[in-house]
Amino acid sequence: MKIHPYFFFKVLSREQLIDFTKKIENNFLNEAQDIPSSHARKTASVKVVNGEALWEVVATLNLINNANLRNFGYDLYSVRNTNFHYNKYDASNQGEYGWHIDDDTENPVSDTKLTGIMNLSLNSFEGGELFLNPFGTPIPVTELKDPGTLVVFPSRYLHKVTPVTKGTRHTGSFWVEGPRFR
Repeated sequence: MKIHPYFFFKVLSREQLIDFTKKIENNFLNEAQDIPSSHARKTASVKVVNGEALWEVVATLNLINNANLRNFGYDLYSVRNTNFHYNKYDASNQGEYGWHIDDDTENPVSDTKLTGIMNLSLNSFEGGELFLNPFGTPIPVTELKDPGTLVVFPSRYLHKVTPVTKGTRHTGSFWVEGPRFR
């Protein structure tokens, strides 16, 4: 099992990003709310999206499974939940998300194993860097600055997004679960 993040570049073209963003706005789940992980400071706007009818979501989850086969080797469930988070980090409120992990420790039969984050930004922004901290030394993920790029990493890695200082950063966050770690 490897420990470094796995990347897919230009998963969606600019035209596909525009179309996907329009579809996202029509598929927000009004009753769903994001709960900040691990007491992390969060000033980003996060909306839960029903991705059932969006081919881009299924394709992204398939890529995350592909990254698992090539890089991580976790036991994963087949895709059962296509909901994802649409994240908006704006410079007007220094949008950020502090150190946290993506793990549902409340679930007695499964763990969140892999996190995928895709850059959905159509315009450039400053700040808003993703950092991973798997072993005590923060590592910047500079590759995520390119629109349409997907990064996949173990959900138990500490990670954060630094404050956006100019413009707006848009991302989609996706997760894949598997049986509890032993």
